[in-house]
Order: sequence, then structure tokens, then C-alpha cells
Amino acid sequence: MKKILVILAFTLTIILGFKLPAQANTQVVPDDNLRLAINQSLGQADTHEPTQEEIATIEKLSISGYDVMSLEGLQYATNLKELFANHNDISDFSPISNLTGLTKLQIDETKITDTKQLTNLVNLKELDISNNNLNEIDGVKNMTKLESIYAYNNNISDLSPLANCTALASVDFINNEINDVSVFRNLDSLLTGRFAYNHISNISYFRHDIPHAGNLNFENQTITLPAQRVSLVKKSLTMVDPIKGAAGQNVTLANISNSGTFANKELSFVNLATDTNQVTYDFDHFFTYNNYYMNFSGTVTQPLEWFADNAPVIHVDDIVIDQNSTFDPTDYITADDEEDGDITDKIVIIENNVNPAVPGTYDIIISVTDADSNVTEKTVTVTVEETAKTPANNNDTGKTTPQAPTKDEAKDAPKTTLKVVDKQPTKNTTSSNSNLTNASKLPKTGDDPANSLVAIGGLLLLSSAFLLRRRY
Repeated sequence: MKKILVILAFTLTIILGFKLPAQANTQVVPDDNLRLAINQSLGQADTHEPTQEEIATIEKLSISGYDVMSLEGLQYATNLKELFANHNDISDFSPISNLTGLTKLQIDETKITDTKQLTNLVNLKELDISNNNLNEIDGVKNMTKLESIYAYNNNISDLSPLANCTALASVDFINNEINDVSVFRNLDSLLTGRFAYNHISNISYFRHDIPHAGNLNFENQTITLPAQRVSLVKKSLTMVDPIKGAAGQNVTLANISNSGTFANKELSFVNLATDTNQVTYDFDHFFTYNNYYMNFSGTVTQPLEWFADNAPVIHVDDIVIDQNSTFDPTDYITADDEEDGDITDKIVIIENNVNPAVPGTYDIIISVTDADSNVTEKTVTVTVEETAKTPANNNDTGKTTPQAPTKDEAKDAPKTTLKVVDKQPTKNTTSSNSNLTNASKLPKTGDDPANSLVAIGGLLLLSSAFLLRRRY
């Protein structure tokens, strides 16, 4: 019996020595600090485990400064209208992304990095997303009922998602990366706007001639313009001031560096030292209307890029043309520039007195101007050469004088072959005598002497043959 008891005791000891597995976590709100805030809102003890049904009854909840890291469980707060969750380490806002009853949401100084998580909260009237290092506000695009947005101390640059937020009355974008506020051109409900410490150069989209105009603050803008090229030869810069105040209002410039001047909305800098990397100036615009004010001030920095400003080059040699030929100087000329490349189309003929009909020497003056207003002129000599004359014909009668054939022409001329006709002459003495008489006729004046000699020689041969036959 003792042996059996010992065995049972040993077995029990072993069983009790094993740690039982933990039960699965069935908590609706796993974050301790969020659960504490919910219990306080419900009037429950700190250790209470709130149910989904209890959470659904909450309409307003503040968890600011509770060090909450997860909003898991708040998806059941279907009647929640206001949530204050400032100063927490929350990055995931998906548990509240479909709480469309929300009208006020404050998540200042949290870990949110993407406002697209808030896209479905289309009934929000107030949104605070300040101090979050956000670089966009795309999530507000469909919040057409939004009246106030606070987004100071972020890295936001694009305000275009506000275009549909036509109910906006108050905005705060202090200390961001904004340079364009044109979206407010059509947002006439705006009463208060804070845009200090940005990069805004144009506030002409805001008007102060409407009854409900409010306070707008654009103080301490820092504006860095695109670099301007400055010639090492000219050492000067003229630029249009990009600063534009509220509609119809002038902006005062001050503290223009490097002895610059301002007139007719242009800044001019002359005799700049070649080691100058930038020029700067300040601006200020203060305007009051019906006890409201607008303040617009800041500093503009204009970086400089120095370059060796070589003059353009005209390519052309002195020109020689034939008399009476067509002459267009641009057919002989090209031009280029080190910075601009081919600028042949910029060539201007300043002077051209060439007369192709009259032989002689002429000068033409050519000019070309590059994009930096550097001008090159060149004088080119044009020679019109006289064309060789054709010898004149002195035969005034208009008749053509026969020319003696050249040796080559005589050599190539066809030769005449004489043949003795072997035929019995008729006994008609009259006819024979007539032939002799006709053959003995002298050539007329103007007949070819060579032809006459050939004819006479032929007649003599025929006569000799006739006489010999009679003799024998």
C-alpha cells in the first residue's frame, strides 16, 4: 500500500511541475492604455474588460497622452463622433478607417505616415494632423464637409487635395514645404489661414475685398529661386521679382544685397564680383481690412551660376561670284555659339550693296546675336568677276562669208572618183560637137574652182578617147 501511495505522490509532483499552457487572449481591447481610457469613458473599473457592445455606445473618446500604441478594438465604436488621440505612438489607423460617423479627429504628434488611411472619413468637419512629418494630405480629397484642418510642422508641399473642401473656413499649415497656394483661388469660405514659414512667393489668389475676409498670415517665407546664369564678361544680372502680394497690393522690397536696385518690378545687379554665389533681398506686405489683417514677408535667395560667355562665331570666307549670277549672302554663311549651338537662323545682313551685274569688289556686313545678347559682326568682301566676251561679227551686209575648210575638214571630206565610160558614141556629129561645146564652157563666176578643174579634166579624157577610136 505504501508503495502505491509513493507512486501516486511522485506522479502528482511531476504533473504539477509542468506549466499549464496559457489560455488564448480573447480581449477586445489588447492595448492596456487604450482599455484604461475606454473604461474611464464607460465609468468602469480600470481592470474591466470592455465588450464590443459597450464600446459601441461611446460617442466621444479622449486618449491623448495615454501612450497608446494600438487602436485595436475601436472598430466597434460605431457611434463615435469625436476622437482625441494626440501625443501617442500610433501608426496604424485602420481600426477607425471606417468610422464614418466621425466629425472630429485629432491625431497631433502621432506616428501616422499616410493620410490615405483616413480616406473614408468623409463626414469629418475638423482634422488635426500636425507634428507628424507627413509629406502629403491625399486622404482629405473627399472630405467635402471639412471646415478646419490643422497640419502645421509637417513636410507637406502639395495642397491640391483641398480643392473639393469648399467648406473650409480655417487652415493652419505653418512650417511646411508649401510654395503654391493657388488651390485657394476658389475657396472663398476661408476666414483664417496660417502659412508662416513656408516658401510661398505668390498670394494673389487671396482677396481682402469680401465682407467675411479674415486673418491670413504668411510671415517669414524663405524662397530659393532657380539658379540664374551670369556672364563672366558682363558681370550683371537683371531679373523679374517673383513676389506677388494680394490682389491689387504692392510688395515692398528691402535689404537688396550687392548694391542691387529695384524698379519697374525688376531687380538689377551690376559689377558683381565673380565669387558671388547668390544675391538676396527681403520683402514685406502688411494690409488691414475691416479689422482683419494680412501679413506677407520673407527672404528671397537667388543662386548664381557663372559661365564664360564667349561671343558667337560667324563662319564665312571672302566670296567670288560670276557677273550676272544670283547672289544671296546667307547661302555662304553659318554661325554657332558655345552655349547655344547652331544659330545660323539668327544671322542678320546689316549691309549688302553687291550688284552682280557690275564687276568689282564689294563689302557686306553680317551680324549675329546669341541668347545672352552677345553680338558678333563681320565684314566680308564679295568680288564680282567679269564674264568673257564673245568676238563680234564685222560682216555688215548680213551675208555669210564662205570660210576655207580647215585641214581636218578637207581631210575628212569625201573624195570624187572619175570613171571612163566604155560605151560606143553615137554617130551624130552634131550631138558630139554639142557635148564638146557644152563641156568646154568656162565656169561661171562664183563656181567652185576645184569643181571646174575636175570637169575640164574629164572632158579632155573623153575627147582623147573619141579621137583615137576614129583613127583606128
